[in-house]
Amino acid sequence: MAFFWTKGVILVYYLCLFIMLIVSCYHSKWKRYHVLLKTGTSLGFLAMALLAWAELGFVWEAVLPALMLPGFLFCFAGDVGLALYDRKPANGKFLIGLSLFLLGHVLFLLSLYQFTAFSWTDLIFPVLMTGAAFGLTRLKRMDVQKMGPCILAYAFFVSMFCGKGIQTALLFSSQQGLWLGTGVVLFLLSDLILLFVFFYHPFRPSGKFWNLLTYYGGMMCLALSLS
Repeated sequence: MAFFWTKGVILVYYLCLFIMLIVSCYHSKWKRYHVLLKTGTSLGFLAMALLAWAELGFVWEAVLPALMLPGFLFCFAGDVGLALYDRKPANGKFLIGLSLFLLGHVLFLLSLYQFTAFSWTDLIFPVLMTGAAFGLTRLKRMDVQKMGPCILAYAFFVSMFCGKGIQTALLFSSQQGLWLGTGVVLFLLSDLILLFVFFYHPFRPSGKFWNLLTYYGGMMCLALSLS
């Protein structure tokens, strides 16, 4: 029962911080708090992931929570890095944030391979999505400059995580599988939207909202799938 109420508190905290984060994206007086609010919101999914592991007694035999936690930590660090990004091409903060996220994707993916073995068919979806990402980078108004190879590597791993996540979700109970499947799909959508937020011109302000909604929704679903 204590864990149930703690989850409720974390979800309320997460929602409140998320709303304030959205306000900081569009209200000039709140922009100074954007990095702080993004960090605080990301602490919400990290807290939920830790709570899920606590429910299982912090034992290493709880394979999914134990192995996915490093992925959550790297995504949390990546959030801070991207929050500091000032939209200058090849900005060091952006590259650091992108690298941390990429490591998070790889760690998430490796955790899922504890449940299903690697198959060459796992590469079909990421190869197709990487090809699609390459096509998007060639759009007339898409200005990726020297970031093309990084974007393609990122697209490969996040789509591989999505494909493997859906496959693994089918092995879990209906509720846990639903959280995992929804989480990986939203995670992929958030990165697709992020490509347009950072590199497509003219920039559409609504893109920030949809990126944050799908990302934070996806991360919370992933955290809930650990229970």
